[in-house]
Amino acid sequence: MTAYDAITNAVARIRNAQNFTPAQGTTPAPEDVLSGLRSLPQLPGGGLTLDTARAAFPLLSREALDAELIRLQREEHIVLYSFASNDLITPAVREAAVNVCGEPRHMLYFKN
Repeated sequence: MTAYDAITNAVARIRNAQNFTPAQGTTPAPEDVLSGLRSLPQLPGGGLTLDTARAAFPLLSREALDAELIRLQREEHIVLYSFASNDLITPAVREAAVNVCGEPRHMLYFKN
């Protein structure tokens, strides 16, 4: 496989994950969600706020994306973090948080 083929396949997987609709009956493959997240522009210190992550998958239900994010963390691809200061949390970021063990997590970092 050439580099061009690999990039073309990765773009197709990202588009498939972004265009996923729950009516299809399956969730996107974890590597598709992870590839889609990695394709997004990161903050200057690295990582993404979850409002940005959710915007990348508009057709994926909140529950399905939450489950994927938690699974990606459990499989050690990402780490979900809370902001240390409430001053940094916008209403959009607060609304997009995922609940992990009763604590809201507002952003993610990639582990590798």
